[in-house]
Amino acid sequence: FFGCTKLTSVPANLFANHPNATSFSGAFFCCTSLKSIPAGLFDNNRKVTNFEGTFDGCSALTGESSYTMVNGKKVHLYERQNYPEHFTAPTDFQTTFYGCTGLTDFAQIPSDWK
Repeated sequence: FFGCTKLTSVPANLFANHPNATSFSGAFFCCTSLKSIPAGLFDNNRKVTNFEGTFDGCSALTGESSYTMVNGKKVHLYERQNYPEHFTAPTDFQTTFYGCTGLTDFAQIPSDWK
């Protein structure tokens, strides 16, 4: 979806059938009209190591960044390394949320993810 400036939304189960995916690098790069990220967009993608630039330039995003529920707790993409029993730790994540200042948890996102 790289550069799809007219993309406004994506279904929550978009990547559900891709449990072995390891990279979403640049997947939504500069999708400037994308308004929100489904909470569980990456629920079934627990082997991903590369989120670099995934939402870079998605300046219209609002709401909370994507997360997966683990034992009743929200685990955002940037928290996956703290749950090695559930996820492979991301190793490439620079600019994942660059310019996504409208996200409600933007202040909590580590600077190396922005």
